[in-house]
Formats: sequence, structure tokens, C-alpha cells
Amino acid sequence: MLARVFLFGLFMTCLHVAQAQERKFYMVLRTDHDTTAHDVQLLLRAGLDSPKVVRAGVKGEFLAPRITPPEVYHNLLEWMHDVSTTESILGGALRIRRFDTNSTDWLLNLGVPDNSLIELEVTSKVGNNDATTNKFVQGSSIDSPLRYHSQGRYVLTLPVDAVPTKYKAKIRDGKTGESVSAEGDWPLPDNYYFVKFTSFSGDEKVLYDALKSGEAGNKVHQIEETKGIEIVLADFLPQQVQKGISWEKNRMTVREEMPEGAGVLARVWMQFPMPKEEATRRWQELSKLQRDEVSQRIRTEPHVAFGTPAKLLPKNSDPSWFELAPVKNAAGAITHFERSFEFEDVATWKNVTNDAASRLVVFEGDNGKQQYAVNVNHPVHNRNTFVVDKEIPNWVSGVREQLK
Repeated sequence: MLARVFLFGLFMTCLHVAQAQERKFYMVLRTDHDTTAHDVQLLLRAGLDSPKVVRAGVKGEFLAPRITPPEVYHNLLEWMHDVSTTESILGGALRIRRFDTNSTDWLLNLGVPDNSLIELEVTSKVGNNDATTNKFVQGSSIDSPLRYHSQGRYVLTLPVDAVPTKYKAKIRDGKTGESVSAEGDWPLPDNYYFVKFTSFSGDEKVLYDALKSGEAGNKVHQIEETKGIEIVLADFLPQQVQKGISWEKNRMTVREEMPEGAGVLARVWMQFPMPKEEATRRWQELSKLQRDEVSQRIRTEPHVAFGTPAKLLPKNSDPSWFELAPVKNAAGAITHFERSFEFEDVATWKNVTNDAASRLVVFEGDNGKQQYAVNVNHPVHNRNTFVVDKEIPNWVSGVREQLK
């Protein structure tokens, strides 16, 4: 049910064009947590088809609404009014938000990077059953409900049908070492959608009035249009830093950044090339091992330590583990890990396909007596894991372009 909807037209592409001229614009919407993208689509279509809008000659076409992070809406609102609007991602003492609209994973932000979460009690309801309280402590397994994400942040996975209502947290102060308690209501975040109008002609205020008056079936409480605001998107990162892969002639260089909160690392191992299905299968298999067992497995399989020339294997060869070397700054601190690969069989690689576009990555520590995989957050699964499966960006186009 569309209990409340906030619509928000922004970065008009034709700010000074006459209203009769066809133009494009974008809209960011906030709805209650029950409203779906389909509900939003029906509402906007009903508004465009309402008698008042049709009589005014207003016409518009738009793409299907897409889920967008809540920060997009709130940041834009802050820029417009110079005020903080973090209400929908705050849960009292903890900042709590879902990773996306359909996720059962919640990101818990303690607000201070040095603080750590000792335990968490969550009160929730399932259907018409009485509320129950469950206690969670941080686990190291990828299947643990409460997991470390990064400094001062944790991930909590709740059952699909659970509706959390309250929380009580025990937090260790990173400076004093003392244990403090925090509790509050668990927020039910609103949903946020992004809509692109691919064409629009006429006075958009007529459409806004129809939506606010209820002619479209549900009243929209607030519509606010940006005035005099231009949005510029800029990417200041080199391709190598942005994607982790760079190409030069017949050489591919792989770069892995230091994972946040991973601690001291000795090296990084990368196993490739392989199809995505094979990478997923290997990831699932290795994820069941303990941290030292992962390092032992790497050394029992084909592996190439750094210092040995790395020739990129032909397409049909079995994948191997390759060690990426640490790169340090002037102060001697490791900034990232990287390694370059040369293509060994040019004729074979010219017919390369996506069958070889995936890899596994393991960040490894070494205490002088034992090598062990380091627990890091998986960027897709939002779980702590000793092994990360990734795709190689622009694999096919990169190979073919460099081997012409």
C-alpha cells in the first residue's frame, strides 16, 4: 500500500528550455517499506493518464523504477536545504540500514571506527507470533549471522520473515576498553527508487498537482523540484585503480587493494583463469575450510610464487594460484598487491571467451611459523570469508585489443 511517497525531481537536463519542448529529467522517490517498484510505476502512469493531465496536453514516458540506496535521496535533500536528513538510516545509538531494499542483511555502524560490538540482542516478530529476543555474537564463519564488516561496522543476517522491532547492544569503547550499553527501536527503512523520464512535454507541475491531489489513486505528500542545481560526475581514479586490471600490449597487470580492517598482510594469492561457475564451485568448497587449511590447499595445488616469470596460461589449461607481491610507499607501508602476466600462446588467446573471465583471491597473513588466510568481507555476498570469487573486468575486450 502506498501510505506515503516523496517524489523528488532532480538534475533537470534542460533547465532553461521552454515547457512545450520535449525534455528528459530524473526523479528520486521515497516510499514506505511496503511499496514496490511496480506500485510506483502504476502510480506515475495513473498520474500521466489522469483527466486533468491529459487535458493539459502533458505527456511523458519513463523507464521502470530502479532501487537506489537511501543515501542518494538524503544527500540530495541535504544539499538543497543544508540540513541533515539521516532519520531513515538511524536506529538510536546505532546507525542501522539494509544493504538494499530486498536484502535480509543489515549493516550496523557503531559510529566510531575503534569501537567493537561485543554482543547484540534483537527483538523481532514473525507473522502473528509473539515477539522473541535472540542474542548474537560475532562469528568468523561466512554462515555466522553476525559478522565483522570493517572498522566499527558489522553485518547481521536475519531470517527472511523476521521483522525486527528493538535492539540492545553491548559495545567496547576502543579508547577506554570499557563496555557500554546501547538500545533503541529497530528502524524499518523506507524504500527508495530512481526513475528516468526518457521524454516529457508540457508543464510537469500539472502532473505533480495530480499526484498530490490523489487523482492518481494515492496522495503524494511532498514533491520538490531542484532549482539551479547541476550534477557533475567525475572519475579521478586511473583505470588500474578503479577496476584492479590494466592492459598494456601483451601484458595484463592485476592490482588488489588492502582490504579495510584486514590487519597486517604478507601476500595475496590469485587463482585463475576459470569460468564463473567453476569459480563459484571452488569458492564454496574453500569457504568450508579453516584459515590455515586454505593456505595449505593453495600450496598443494599448482601455484607460482612471486619472482617466477608469470606466463598467462592458454585458455584450456587448468587454473593456477599466482602470488601477488606487496607494493610499499616511501614510508615502507604496504599500499596494495600486484602482478603482471604475459600471454604465452597468442594464437589461442585471440579466440578467448568469457569461459576464462573469473578468479579466486585469498589475502594471506604470515606469523613466521604459519601462513593463514585472512578473513575479509565478500563484496557481493556481504559475508566474511577467507576466499573471494571475482570476475576479471573487460576480459574479452582486453585480450583481443592487446593481441591485435
